Amino acid sequence: MRARDQHLMLRPEPFLAYLRHAGSLLRNASAWQAAALGGTTHGYPVPGGLVLGPLGVRNMSEFLATGGGRVIPM
Repeated sequence: MRARDQHLMLRPEPFLAYLRHAGSLLRNASAWQAAALGGTTHGYPVPGGLVLGPLGVRNMSEFLATGGGRVIPM
């Protein structure tokens, strides 16, 4: 029996949202500093959107439950 290829349906919206966020930080040094202090320099795709948060979030459920990050709905 031959296995069928599995196809993924990629959603570019979270990636593009992160690119817009990162691009806005690169143009403005004070925006970068504010994002670094606020812990929103990294993006994590989650069901329903994108979460901006600090580097190295290990438990996204816990992070969101404690009010961390900012969710960009998609």
